[in-house]
Amino acid sequence: MVSLSNVHKLYVTGQNSLHVLKGIDLDIEQGFDNAVVRVREINSFKYSGNPG
Repeated sequence: MVSLSNVHKLYVTGQNSLHVLKGIDLDIEQGFDNAVVRVREINSFKYSGNPG
């Protein structure tokens, strides 16, 4: 079994921030076929507005 709990991801560039994962929980039971694919890490982004 694979278990992730309370996962957060925050991208910060200068004074801008973007909270893309907020407390995600994931459980993958044994015997399930799953694939985890990483397409591309975001190294920079443009965001305007309130990230909250």
